[in-house]
Amino acid sequence: MVILDLVCTQHINIIMYILNSVLDYIEIQSIFDLYRNSTNWFDDEQGRERERHHASTVGHVLISDFRADELSPIVNHLTYVLERGTGKSIELHYPRILKYGYRCYLGEHTDGNEYGFENDIDHSLIVGLCDQAQYKGGQLVFNKTDQVKLDAGDIVFFDYDTVHEVKPVSKGIRYTLNFRCVVKE
Repeated sequence: MVILDLVCTQHINIIMYILNSVLDYIEIQSIFDLYRNSTNWFDDEQGRERERHHASTVGHVLISDFRADELSPIVNHLTYVLERGTGKSIELHYPRILKYGYRCYLGEHTDGNEYGFENDIDHSLIVGLCDQAQYKGGQLVFNKTDQVKLDAGDIVFFDYDTVHEVKPVSKGIRYTLNFRCVVKE
């Protein structure tokens, strides 16, 4: 595992970790297998029956929600990598696959608290699920200027209050796996 970049943003104490090749091809294929073979209705982490696949309310993207236990080997691996890199205890919650097709985007935003963990959730994790050669556009931009390029298996871990966006995809399909995270001292 190689740390590509360690970025301190304009906000005090906000650190962004960007790591290369955290997940391998087999792990990524297991995520796509779950994505392709999952039912549309499921019970979420709070026991509510919900539609798995739905449109984003922030931009133009398809979101597919999962429970962390559906991805437990991936969650365990990512948690280990993040805890080792940060020296802190980290919990990953609410995994979601985001599918960005032609002209799909997410406008500038901070990650909100749609799950009711207002005081606990404090970081986000984005995992690239496809190589940049598979799509054009779809740049991940932080604080209006910092562009992060993720290939399949790369991750970016950042503070919940960091402003970010995904520019429109102009060709191909961009997939990411996103988590809401709790960092404990």
